[in-house]
Amino acid sequence: MEYWSGKTLDLALAFCLFCILLNIRRYGLRNLWRSLCLWGEGVTQKQRRENLAGLIVLLLLVLIGVLFWLIP
Repeated sequence: MEYWSGKTLDLALAFCLFCILLNIRRYGLRNLWRSLCLWGEGVTQKQRRENLAGLIVLLLLVLIGVLFWLIP
């Protein structure tokens, strides 16, 4: 189990970071920030659901990483 604890989490977080950097380069930081909003002017229900689902996935990845870090 020790092999999966660090390497899998590192790969998942690196992939997330790569996707975010790719989108920043493609669309610009301001447009990326606007597309990640959960509420405000111009945010549709579909966009809110998708962003909330993505936020939950990222939080679960962090939680799994913390749990693996706590295991001796």
